[in-house]
Amino acid sequence: MAGAAGPNSAAGESADGRFQALEHEYVVYLLSRFPVVATYLGGAVLDASLAAIDGQLRDHSAPALVAEDARLAEFRQRFRAKDDPTLSARRRTYRQVALAQLEHLLHQHQTLRHQERCLDTYVDEPFRGVDWQIQGMTPTGADTYGTPAEWQRVIARTRAVPAYLAAAEKQLAAGVAARNTPDQRVLLQYGLHGTTADAEYFARTLPALADENLPADQRAAWHDEVKHAGEAAAAAYAHLRAFIVSTFYDDASRNGVSGIKPAFRADRYAAGEVEYDWALRNNLGLDTTAARLFDEAQPIIENTRGEMVALATEIAKGQGWPHADGLLTVRLVFDHVGKAAPRTDADMLQGYIETGRALVEYARTTGLFDVPTDYRLDVSITPPPLRSSIDGAAYYPAPPFKTSGVGRFYVTPTGDDPVMLRQEHNSAALADLAAHEGFPGHDWHYKIMSRYRDEISAVRWLTPGAV
Repeated sequence: MAGAAGPNSAAGESADGRFQALEHEYVVYLLSRFPVVATYLGGAVLDASLAAIDGQLRDHSAPALVAEDARLAEFRQRFRAKDDPTLSARRRTYRQVALAQLEHLLHQHQTLRHQERCLDTYVDEPFRGVDWQIQGMTPTGADTYGTPAEWQRVIARTRAVPAYLAAAEKQLAAGVAARNTPDQRVLLQYGLHGTTADAEYFARTLPALADENLPADQRAAWHDEVKHAGEAAAAAYAHLRAFIVSTFYDDASRNGVSGIKPAFRADRYAAGEVEYDWALRNNLGLDTTAARLFDEAQPIIENTRGEMVALATEIAKGQGWPHADGLLTVRLVFDHVGKAAPRTDADMLQGYIETGRALVEYARTTGLFDVPTDYRLDVSITPPPLRSSIDGAAYYPAPPFKTSGVGRFYVTPTGDDPVMLRQEHNSAALADLAAHEGFPGHDWHYKIMSRYRDEISAVRWLTPGAV
């Protein structure tokens, strides 16, 4: 895909070939250091050296990160040296992407020391890794999935959780000593709630899933393995929660910030102005600043607000609803729209399923997209361990490098809260979310990208630092 041959085509091909070898080496190394990212993508399909990666978790220990940073700095130097005018346009772009990724990771480790405060990553990563493993498993029956080898890797990753969380505790303790600690919201959502949900998942939910899907002739033999690995993982989460409580809380039973020790109550945002400006330059390649973007956004915001008011007024008049001047009309229209809402979480889930089916059928009957007959979109309730990080709904793709697996459109339950159901999942919001997260939004987008995966550089699929 480098384009038409030119006078220097032989040199260009040679330069592209050498670059492609470096690019592959870099991607495989990064996936080996981020096993859950590798699972998310289906990295074992990309390179045979990653065959066992689904049975591993990231090593966040201080010595491992020092060694990793040295290797990342080496890759940075090698990519910088590829400033070759004979590289094709695509490879020059990939080189810039790789350099931005490397700078981002080194900045995270060495400047921000993100590893000392990323409690949300530590709590979520093991569960997400196992959940993506199960999501990408090979179907073995009408309602079962997972080959023996795939379930063995789930067991191996579950056994890795205690060591993973022990390293996390050491990094968080180093952050306390350096006054580089998680925000008080993260302490509550992940330190208290997330750890509890994950412990429940590994102790109870995972063994139940295994019993439902393990091959019948091996179920009894493996039951104890899954159970014991899950119990050890759950105990590690309980230990992490106890560490959070003893380190950061005076009284974890008190609501909000009041129970946190005074030294840890301050807002600790992920990025202030200086970091935002750095990310604009490095991650997006933009020659601007947060302050300039803020000023430039004001006319756009005012224009959008005016369009919202005009549309709301038109809707209110057409429906015979009461209306007023300005933004109050928008609020009145939202209130009326919210009256058409599901009454329970079960009704909400069914609404998303039916709306998704209607959208797919519309695409088929109109020929808007060439939708395969076996296309399906799974809509399911967000599992408890993910509810601290999914507000409303989210889409989890099937591993794009693999041919098996089904993308999941997760919807977070409200506890049958009538106010939240009206505000977040009324009929208009429900249709919007179904189209955005499901079809023809993220799910269809990933299906198309996966179809052309061989034409998309592997470096473009990476999400350095997290998923």
